[in-house]
Amino acid sequence: MNSPQEKSFFYEINFIRALACLMIVMVHVSAQFAQANGGDFTTYTYFWNQITRFGTPIFAVIGGFLLFNQYRKRDFILSRFASSRITKVLFPFLFWSVFYIIYKDIAGLRAFPNLGTPGEIIDFVYIFVRGETNYHLYFMSVVLQFYIIFPFLIMAAKSFNRYLVLFILAFAVNFLLVRYHPEIGNSYVDMIISERSFLFRWIFFFMIGGMLSYFWGPIMKWVAQYRRTSLSIGLLIFIFGALEYAVQGFVGSNRESNFFNIPMLFLAGASLYLFCSRLPRLQHAVISLGNLSLGIYLIHPFVLFVSNDYLSGLYTNAVWLPFSYALVLAGSIALVLLINKLPYSQYIITVPKQKQ
Repeated sequence: MNSPQEKSFFYEINFIRALACLMIVMVHVSAQFAQANGGDFTTYTYFWNQITRFGTPIFAVIGGFLLFNQYRKRDFILSRFASSRITKVLFPFLFWSVFYIIYKDIAGLRAFPNLGTPGEIIDFVYIFVRGETNYHLYFMSVVLQFYIIFPFLIMAAKSFNRYLVLFILAFAVNFLLVRYHPEIGNSYVDMIISERSFLFRWIFFFMIGGMLSYFWGPIMKWVAQYRRTSLSIGLLIFIFGALEYAVQGFVGSNRESNFFNIPMLFLAGASLYLFCSRLPRLQHAVISLGNLSLGIYLIHPFVLFVSNDYLSGLYTNAVWLPFSYALVLAGSIALVLLINKLPYSQYIITVPKQKQ
């Protein structure tokens, strides 16, 4: 099996990315049922909303994995890195932020922000930068913040010992923020560090990805040898996740228990990828879905909004959850494929070329 440094494309990672994307879409579709019923979940919709809150941190792990693996053993050229990230992430973030502002104003969901005073402009810029023009874009802001500090992290990653120190430090900072919610005493700083779009509430997940990239070759050999074990561990994570929300109530995606859950689910996803080798068409379909995942992530709330406008009855009865989910997913895939055929589509969505 090739080492991570010898591989240019990780089919198993794309497979895992597809699973994460499917979970994120389920979180938002199930939440729409609650919104349609006065903010109240049924037991059924609440189960699916909570049990799928692993997708976003898995996205972070994948982002860290791919970047650290790509640059750890080669020269890091800042201008090339910046150009790539601006095209692949910053431009789509800007486009969809503006798109959702305009769409929500037209649809009567949220009025176009007032920009008449300096204070209103500052408030708008703050909301825009932290990705709050729509509920899912905050994570794009998190990713962009990670890109800002990545040049410093990759210098440390050239040495495993230095990376290990940063890994432990990232755990400590992330754990402190999500467990204890510290306050500095300055209202502006406290507001920033309390936001879900603050990078250091997610930093450990990115660093987990970097750590996995050091050992991915041996890890995949272990998963291949003990695929039933790793898949069983993943199943246990979902079971304990259900118990966690049943006991504690609502759980967030970056909760501290996910510091353990996410690496285990990552291994389980790799194991499922290997199991699916017996079903090559299914495996290929999931890998292809992984290629579309960023586009689906950006577009699916729009499909959800439109379906709610024209087929609102779908979200009033929980029995329609599977159909609504399939509709939103299929509509998102169709739009991504359509947009990808447009000129300059790389500035709207990012669809990597799939290796053959």
